[in-house]
Amino acid sequence: LTSSSEVYAGRKYSAHAVDGASGSEFLSLEDAIDPWFQVDLGEQYHIRSIYMYNAHHDASRLAYFVVELFDQAMVKVAHVTHADVGIVTGDSVTGYSLQLLSPVSARYVKVTLDRQTEFLQLNEIAIYGE
Repeated sequence: LTSSSEVYAGRKYSAHAVDGASGSEFLSLEDAIDPWFQVDLGEQYHIRSIYMYNAHHDASRLAYFVVELFDQAMVKVAHVTHADVGIVTGDSVTGYSLQLLSPVSARYVKVTLDRQTEFLQLNEIAIYGE
């Protein structure tokens, strides 16, 4: 289950970032104040890594991300920023690989930006556990 701040016109809904298709996307409203995207995993899982991808031409729209993980009670259990991770590139995408030092038990994964850009955009997010 996904949720988000307001989306850009053209049906760029949050569910598009978890549909397994790199050609679809979630896109926040242009110049939104504090745009965000969140995944509810339905129950707690031991999360080990998170991958986030955007098309090459839109990579800057995710450049200043913050990922926060929350437990069942919405208590923050982890906080990772763009400065803490490696960049992954492929034929048509640029992404970020978040490898947690040890698994974190979380139900919610929230993506925000730590500085204002035009949009928060995610073509795809993948969350892996143990």
